[in-house]
Amino acid sequence: MGVTIHFNIQLADLAALRDVIADVRRYAKTRRWPAREFVDVSPLFVECEESSPADRRVSGVEVLPDEWCEPVRLEFGADVRCWGFVKTQFAGVEVHRQVIGLFDEIAPRCASLRVDDEGEYWETRDASRLAKHIATCDYLVREMLKQHPRARGPVRIAGGRWADVVS
Repeated sequence: MGVTIHFNIQLADLAALRDVIADVRRYAKTRRWPAREFVDVSPLFVECEESSPADRRVSGVEVLPDEWCEPVRLEFGADVRCWGFVKTQFAGVEVHRQVIGLFDEIAPRCASLRVDDEGEYWETRDASRLAKHIATCDYLVREMLKQHPRARGPVRIAGGRWADVVS
């Protein structure tokens, strides 16, 4: 459950990766989002498919759009491919729109970019539809908490991710 943006990015080459990192850092700076570049590290969220442990290293950039949003972590392996997701549900409509704007910003640098937006904003650019999705999820979380008095939520978990409800 939740309003989450899923993404799959393929870049043409390492030069495009340097450009994407620069674009993301610039976009984040104008919004005062913390940004952190990383080079040749073990992946946090993405399993790389290469067989050798040395090939499983990733480089990229991570930004945090809001304290109630998951980090947007773009981890690119040796194949300059990246996939992942970011839950924006608890951060609200404007932050969700800005995260979509980040993908708009880097789209020209991508050989391919696929975005699946559970809030339907990527496809429609309809903020009221996005707001309805968020409101529905918020309602469902409240109902779950009513039905399970020992549960709590939302809760930040490992890696900056958010769980709707935990017991």
